[in-house]
Amino acid sequence: MDEKTEFRLNQLEADRTTLFEKVNGLIASQASMVTSQEHLFLQIGELKGGIAGITTAIEAIKAKPGLRWNTLVNAIITLLAAAALAYFIGGAS
Repeated sequence: MDEKTEFRLNQLEADRTTLFEKVNGLIASQASMVTSQEHLFLQIGELKGGIAGITTAIEAIKAKPGLRWNTLVNAIITLLAAAALAYFIGGAS
């Protein structure tokens, strides 16, 4: 082989080696990125579950004052009914 052809062949082999190293680096980087994405998806799923639990708790807290008002109204109605009944029974005697 002449010197020029040998030089080109050596240069091509060096370029091929460099290219393979870069491709292998990209493959490793891609695998790392896939692992990171899977981890992020798991965290997002956990956050969704946590948010659902918080939403349920907030709704329960929002409902408590309504339940308390209902209880108060029921107590007042019962008191008024008992007072009216006692008045009619006491007045009729």
